[in-house]
Amino acid sequence: MMVVAAFRDLGASHVYELVSAANEVSRRMVEACGLRHAPDLVCGLATREQAARFTR
Repeated sequence: MMVVAAFRDLGASHVYELVSAANEVSRRMVEACGLRHAPDLVCGLATREQAARFTR
């Protein structure tokens, strides 16, 4: 519903899902939702060394 609203109400044109290449289970779930890997897109995140991690 949130994605539909983003397209309808905010004029979004794309959906980006970030999944670790090592997280096979999450990658399969994302692909089952109809999204596909786009090897030409690259994303990075910089954090301080002592900052809490977002992943398990």
